[in-house]
Formats: sequence, structure tokens, C-alpha cells
Amino acid sequence: MHIDEVRQPEYDLDFRNPAGAQEVIRVPPKELAATAGGQVASLNELVAQISQRVELPAIRANDWPEVTLGEILARTEDPTTVDSSIEYPNIGVYSFGKGVFRKPPILGWKTSAKTLFRVHAGQFIYSRLFAFEGAYGVVPEELDGSYVSNEFPTFDYDHAQVTSAFLETYFATPNVWARLAKGSRGLGNRRQRVQPDALMAHQLRLPPLEIQRQLEAVRHPLRDLRCVLSDIDSAVGQIPEAIIALAFMNED
Repeated sequence: MHIDEVRQPEYDLDFRNPAGAQEVIRVPPKELAATAGGQVASLNELVAQISQRVELPAIRANDWPEVTLGEILARTEDPTTVDSSIEYPNIGVYSFGKGVFRKPPILGWKTSAKTLFRVHAGQFIYSRLFAFEGAYGVVPEELDGSYVSNEFPTFDYDHAQVTSAFLETYFATPNVWARLAKGSRGLGNRRQRVQPDALMAHQLRLPPLEIQRQLEAVRHPLRDLRCVLSDIDSAVGQIPEAIIALAFMNED
């Protein structure tokens, strides 16, 4: 940096000490409760939208065929040898069933990976490391041709048996994450990888395509619903700590 920059009147000399304690912003309990209340209103609106768009027949899930994921998914890989002169578009998978998202590109000259894997729109994908908390999704059209490491297995699915909307909805269910993670091994919960063989052996009741296709009409409201539920959980979870912090502040 040149000294002339510092001499400019608008130059900000204020900076945080990286070794110092960071300021903790406390949100008042009433404000957290109001946030949660506002999200509940959004929740009710989304539930109403979903109810209007879906007309399900009398459901008897026990009548649906029981299949393994290996019968409807096929593991696919499109490997690419890393070129140090190329930047590779990259994606990740949100936890808690929130879908696939764009990440900063992988720099060929910087990554230690020798091989990356190209993914394609419509493929089912998950994170081995964060599968235990719902990092499953379907690659959207706008992220076609992105790249991932071998920590993100990808699969094609049998369109004659299953829809992408059903896969997204099914894998947004916490008890499914728990069942798949139950047999995984690792050094603590956050290191329990779900391997593809375990995924393919997973059994489920497969609804008729008629029912699966109705999920397409509510795919986006369902995703929004999961986000709202996560926001409510976050706001409500902070209230006890905020009340305790407020009590200590009032003692001064």
C-alpha cells in the first residue's frame, strides 16, 4: 500500500484486532420472538399453497412396492484430469435438504486434487461427509457441467420409476438421514461418512408416479417451507440464551 492512500481524507484507519475478542451482538428476546412469529405467518401461507396444489388419493403406503435405492439409482462418474491452467465451476450441497448451490470455482493450479468429477443437470448428488444432516439434492439446470470432488457421489435415476421431485422431497426428511447415517463409521458425528454402497442398499416404499408427479407442483414451496422451519428453529433456539444474557445485563 502506498503512503498517499493513507493520506486521503476518506481513508479509514479503524480496524479490528484479529487477536482481540470480537464484539458479540445480542438480539433482544422480544425481537427473536417477533422474528419467529413472522416466520410462522409465512409457514401458514406456504402450507396453504401446498394444500391447494396437491390432491392426493387415500394413501396406503403399505401397498406401495418396497425397493432399494440401488433399483432406481445408478452410480455415474464423469472424471476429468485437473489442468492447472483451468478454473472449474464448483457446486456444493446444503445440509437439511435445502438443495444444491454454486460455490467459488476450483482453481486448477491451487487444488491438490488430481481428478474432479463433472456433474449434469437432473443427477442426484449428496455429500458423504454431511449426509448425516441432510446434504442431499438434485443438480438444477443452471448448474449443469459443474465439478465436484470425490466426496460428492452422483447418480442417474430411472425416470420410469421415480421423479426428481420425489427424490428431493424424500431426502429432505430427517428420519431418512438418521437411518442412512446409523450404519456409518467415523471419528465422531461430524466425520460419519455415508458411503454409496450404504445408500444403494437403503430400502423405501415407492409411491406411484401419479403421486410423485404432484410433488413437482409444490417442489419450490416445499423448499421454501424447509427454509422457514430452519429460520424459526434458529430464532426460537436463541431465545433462552438471550433471556439469560438480559438477566445478567440487568444485574449491573
